[in-house]
Amino acid sequence: MLFNFFKFQTGLPIFLIGLCFISVGTAFGIFTAKRLTQNLIFEEITLVQNIDIDDIADKIKVIFKTNNIHIDRKNNVVTAMTKGSAFSWGELITIIKLDNSSILINSRPNQPATIIKDRQNIKKLKQMFA
Repeated sequence: MLFNFFKFQTGLPIFLIGLCFISVGTAFGIFTAKRLTQNLIFEEITLVQNIDIDDIADKIKVIFKTNNIHIDRKNNVVTAMTKGSAFSWGELITIIKLDNSSILINSRPNQPATIIKDRQNIKKLKQMFA
């Protein structure tokens, strides 16, 4: 782009249009990278009361209205698949109970990116357990 601007003297409007495309592409790249790293990182929540792994599964079943829940009692892990909507194809919610006072939570979409729903699931889980 810069080469064409100086070598062929394409003019300022072509240079500015190219600069806009590069800026928008860079912004989308940063946004996508940020969202993908958010989907990989678990957030820790300190529990206010001692809660059993079955109680965690029951709360998820009620709040997210899903029956697709898997409980791994050996590793203290609960996974649940939420239903799809207009903005999402469903989310995989993972909760890992570390000890009697804290859990790790994550909500990962089935498609590469969602608009808002995965962050809403994290907020619901924080309200439910904190």
